[in-house]
This record gives sequence, structure tokens and C-alpha cells, in this order.
Amino acid sequence: MAVILPAPYRRPTPIAYHELILGHSNLDGYWRMEEESGTTLEDASQQSRDLTFTGTGFTLAQDSPAIGYGVALSLSGALASTASLPGGDDDGVSIEAWLSYSQSATATVVVKGSISQFSWGLYAISGKPRGTLWDTSGKQHSVLATASKNDQEWHHVVVTIAKTNPIVMRLYIDGEEDAVSTLSSGIVMRDPATAAGDRFQIGGWLNSNVNPDQQYVGLIDEVAIYKGVLSSEDVKRHYNVGTGA
Repeated sequence: MAVILPAPYRRPTPIAYHELILGHSNLDGYWRMEEESGTTLEDASQQSRDLTFTGTGFTLAQDSPAIGYGVALSLSGALASTASLPGGDDDGVSIEAWLSYSQSATATVVVKGSISQFSWGLYAISGKPRGTLWDTSGKQHSVLATASKNDQEWHHVVVTIAKTNPIVMRLYIDGEEDAVSTLSSGIVMRDPATAAGDRFQIGGWLNSNVNPDQQYVGLIDEVAIYKGVLSSEDVKRHYNVGTGA
């Protein structure tokens, strides 16, 4: 006869990382990098924003120890993009990715916009993750990590941009808030993007909408974009579930 343990002693049923992400009603794009062949990254959300590669510098189906199962994408010069633009509403936007890299050169991890004017993005600057937005006048504003993360270890990186007045940008590394930037009152983020040629891009940006530039070189996995701002509790849970903590 099976023994049923009382509630305080039962182990909770573990939730898969992707199930946790897909459970967010404000999810606006989710690329799991689970492909083993082809030139397209499938959007696992309900938004149908599949990405197409430009360039040949990519390798699919790499080990992804960040979340204990599944595979990751290795980038070495290619980028993936779509003209279907995710992210952003009256409350703001959140950008999430798992990264493992060693490069120190400026790298575009995720960006929305075009050569004429970007909207928001996640970068690595001298090895430090950086969240960036552009205001309606074209000026750039950023929140920069306190330390470099180009150690080839897996890191969970989240940028949130709250469309309050003033706008507040937060950067989380491995489940913890790492940096905050509060902008001056009256600054308005350019979002949604409106210029011709606007694209959502992972791994770089198309210079003159043709040539890849500022390419990210390294491993990347589980990229997600959300309308609105993830809470610190959301970020912590994503990291804990992702690492099995």
C-alpha cells in the first residue's frame, strides 16, 4: 500500500523552465534555440515571430548546461532577425537571455529597431552586459553591469524598462538585481519602432539593413521578450528553476 506523506513533507512537482516562461500572459516572443537543423529559429510563444539567419556563422544543438537539459545556439558571425516586432506596451518591456561568452568587443545580443533609430536592446560592452534604450530624440540611455561576465560561464541576464515617469531601467544577473538607472523626468522611449526597415534581431544588427555588425560571439539560449516589467520575484524564480536551485 502506498504511503501518502502529509503536505509539509511532500516534494513539489518540478516545473520545466520553458513551462514557466510560457506561463506568462505578457510573453511577446520566446526563442528556445532547440533547433537541430535549418536556418530558422522558431518562436515558441503564440506570436509566430520566427527568426531567419543572415550569415553562416552559427552552430545549432550545442550543450546548454544553464538549464540542465535541451540545447543552445552558438553564434560566430551570423545573426537571426524578423520584421515582426515584439516587446513593449504602455508599461514597458523586459528582455531575458542565458549567455556564455568570452569576447570583450562590443556585441549586440538582442536589439529592436533599425539603422535609422533603435528602440531598445541588450548588449555586452567590454564583457559587461548592458541594457539600452533610445528616446524619441534619438539619445541613448543605458544600465550597465557592475562587473564583466565574459568568463565563458553561463549567466542569466534580464533587463527591465519601466515606462514610468521617470523611466527606470534595471539589470539582473543570475537572479539578483545588479544595477539600476533612473532617467530624467520627461524622457520618452521610442517604442514601438516606426521607421521603415525596423527589425528584431538576435546576435547582431544589420548595418544598412544588409550587413551583420557588432556580432555576438558565444552561446545563447532561451531568449524571451515580455510586454511590461518582470518583477524581481519573477527573475529570481526563472533563475532558480533554470539552474535547479
